[in-house]
Amino acid sequence: MNTKRELFLYFYTLFSQSSSKLLYLDQNFDIFQIYDDRKNFDFLNKLKLTENQFQNLNKFRKLSVEDLLSWLKKFNQDFVTILDENYPQNLKFTKNPPPIIFFRGEFPSSKDDFSITIVGTRKLTFYGAEATKKFSKELVNSGFSVISGLAIGIDTEAHISTLNEGGRTLAVLGGGIDEKSIFPKENLKLAEKIIDSGGAVISEYLPETEIQKFNFPARDRIMAGISKGVLVIECPEKSGALITASVALNEGREVFAVPGDIFKQNSLGTNNLIKSGGAKLVTNVQDILDEFGLKKENAKSFVDAKSNLPKSKAEILILEMLQFSDLHIDEIVRKSELSQAEILQTITMMEITGAIKHIGGMVYRKL
Repeated sequence: MNTKRELFLYFYTLFSQSSSKLLYLDQNFDIFQIYDDRKNFDFLNKLKLTENQFQNLNKFRKLSVEDLLSWLKKFNQDFVTILDENYPQNLKFTKNPPPIIFFRGEFPSSKDDFSITIVGTRKLTFYGAEATKKFSKELVNSGFSVISGLAIGIDTEAHISTLNEGGRTLAVLGGGIDEKSIFPKENLKLAEKIIDSGGAVISEYLPETEIQKFNFPARDRIMAGISKGVLVIECPEKSGALITASVALNEGREVFAVPGDIFKQNSLGTNNLIKSGGAKLVTNVQDILDEFGLKKENAKSFVDAKSNLPKSKAEILILEMLQFSDLHIDEIVRKSELSQAEILQTITMMEITGAIKHIGGMVYRKL
């Protein structure tokens, strides 16, 4: 019998990777019964499918789950669903987490619970390259994973610098992660190096999905959501990096920016981000670590130890409760139905690790 996670993959494929349609189906129908009766799709008129989704449905509806899994295996890919226990916790508790993530490499990993996304311009200068090398190296030596988007420029430098330092890096793409679809083509070898090093290339898009400009904002929400914070290094006033920063702020993530030359167009975006209060000015990794209550000299040992610890049920429960609103400690205890002692102990640990923050009056916020 097929598992629910496999049926999620099946209907996600049928609905042209529409998260909303998949979740609507799961909430309003018996997904197992629908699959067993998949030749009779009377329920479809309730889903208001687009023309493209209808075409895709007709393309795949005769396939079985087994056919789809075999097709996916051809691309040396696996997938994780939001139903799975090992789905990335940072991402799971965002406002719009992808129900399915395809990956090549080692993923998911608890090592990514402590990660920073690095973004910036494609037209990097010597200053931007050196700043990216510096922060990537210092983040790796502090135990953090480095996440970026495999684009030319700052992204490429972040991945390469992390690999050179022996660190873990993830590349998040706005298209398929098969060899044919990876973009830009000149970074295909870099993608393979990331995979071979113990990192991963990930995407919410099926194999053979061409990268599209309108996919980038969706991709940016994964880059921001899966990490502890976003570091913007060198970007002009109109830059995709600023979209990632904006998404991060909306998700309650920390946003950092490296100040740049006031006479350079490439620094207008980062400088304005700092000036507006949207990002914290940083000149070294300790400026980032301060936001998580860590010190450079012991950050790596702490992060490594914490990454190897499984999350307790109480911790997962608290994160779920704080997903959409701040809560007073009494409300957390009441809703959790756990003892006050267990909640207080768990909250103390979560504050130390930077998962939540006390904002005053015994009220807590998820970071």
